[in-house]
Amino acid sequence: MRPIIQRMREEFGVPYPLAHFKPLVDTASRELVLQLQQETNLDEALMLVRLKGDQLQWAEPVAAFLEQIDFDAQGVVWRIRPLGKQSPVVIDPEVSFGIPQVRGIRTEIILEAYAEKGDVGQVADDWHLTVDEVQAALQWEARRGMAA
Repeated sequence: MRPIIQRMREEFGVPYPLAHFKPLVDTASRELVLQLQQETNLDEALMLVRLKGDQLQWAEPVAAFLEQIDFDAQGVVWRIRPLGKQSPVVIDPEVSFGIPQVRGIRTEIILEAYAEKGDVGQVADDWHLTVDEVQAALQWEARRGMAA
C-alpha cells in the first residue's frame, strides 16, 4: 500500500491522500488511482477503486468507510460516525480528544452509568440524552468490547 500512497502524494500534491477526499471525487482522478494501483501491483484486497464493466466503482471497504465519515469544506475527513451517519456516536478530534462520544459525553462514561443504573431511561435522564442516544452509545461500546 505504501507505494501507491507515495505515488498519490506526488500526483495529487496532498500529504495524506487517503484522508483527503478531493483527489478521489472526479472520474479522472479515480482513473489515475486505478492506473497507480495497476502500476504498483497493489493487492486486489487493498484496492480503492475497481473497474466493473465500464464503470469505476469504489471498492466495498471504501464505500462502507464513506458512509461513516463527514468531510470539511476542503474535502478532508473531519469526523467519523462509526455506526453510520444516522448514529449520534461520533469520533471527532475536536471533541473529547477524539474518543467516541455522543453530544460530548464519552460512550464509555455512558456505559459505566448504565452498568451502575441498569436502566437506559435513567441514564438518558441523568445525562440529558435521548434513549436512542444512550442505546447507540451502548451499541458502540458492545461492538468495541467484541473487537478487544
